[in-house]
Amino acid sequence: MKYYLSGAISSQPDFKVYFKKFEDELRFWGIKDIFNPAAIDWPENVKWEVCMKYDIKILMDCDCLVLLPNWRKSRGAKLERYIGKQLGIRVVKFYDLLKEITPNGN
Repeated sequence: MKYYLSGAISSQPDFKVYFKKFEDELRFWGIKDIFNPAAIDWPENVKWEVCMKYDIKILMDCDCLVLLPNWRKSRGAKLERYIGKQLGIRVVKFYDLLKEITPNGN
């Protein structure tokens, strides 16, 4: 199963650290196939649309879109959520997924 992390990037000052924290948590609990869009080193002046087109292509090959806590602050994450729901990709909030994969649901 391939997981896609979705959350605010433009409005999150430390977005690389923020996304990595959630990626590491999932890896700790045994989820290995994760796409982290914040891990891509885009040129500083790259257009939002270019990033989104690239990311959405990857989303099409994922089984589960994981919404990070800050996702509502992002028009990109809202778009990814909409696309995921419309195309039958599982959409789950990060902490709800953790409840499913951790032994005690913590």
